Amino acid sequence: MAIPKQPEMTAGASTIQLCSEFQSWLLWAKEYHPTAPPEIRQEAQRRSELCELSLDDNTKTDKLEDTPMAKPKQKPKPAAAPPINKRAVGVRLPEGEKDFDREVNRTFLRPTVTAGLLMQLWNSELSVNGIRDALMEQIDKVNTGDLSRPENILLCQAHTLDFLFSELAQKAHCQQHMPNYEGFMRMALKAQNQCRMTLETLSNIKNPPVIFAKQANFSGGGHQQVNNGVLG
Repeated sequence: MAIPKQPEMTAGASTIQLCSEFQSWLLWAKEYHPTAPPEIRQEAQRRSELCELSLDDNTKTDKLEDTPMAKPKQKPKPAAAPPINKRAVGVRLPEGEKDFDREVNRTFLRPTVTAGLLMQLWNSELSVNGIRDALMEQIDKVNTGDLSRPENILLCQAHTLDFLFSELAQKAHCQQHMPNYEGFMRMALKAQNQCRMTLETLSNIKNPPVIFAKQANFSGGGHQQVNNGVLG
């Protein structure tokens, strides 16, 4: 029986093709040279080196095992800042004041601090010191005669109360039982009355009433004194 010609490897072929042809040649050698004479072993070594060279030429992308990548150097993480206590209240000791405990008590009795402590309970994202500073800015504006913020507050509250009145009145209309209807209507009318009072307060701020006093009566100790005008 004549031995078929051994398969040749295509010059310049891809890595996959070279390895496939090498596998075909191995099957041919196993079939027709089961004893693996030296020349067959040398040929197998040569073809194996061709496959390895082809893998090197193609940056070893066809290898089954991935080359471990070098781990990038990690930058040291900066030290975490200590958590900020947003309920803390800063105490500023005036110049010449030596009693720190007294100043602490004065600070916590200031309206801006008590308001800041209460607001921070409702919104934990805020800080007491930040609220206090913002309130001080508004107080300074009011002290200089700028009432734009109080007027805006009253107007916004009036609109909110009017919205509550409308919503509660609509809910009352949908009720089937008298107690529920009465409860919603009572709250709706309370919101309506508060809206009226808020607008009345806003009107008094914008246009304060003028009082004309022409006569002053004073009574005390059993006698009464009446002043009508000024002596000429």
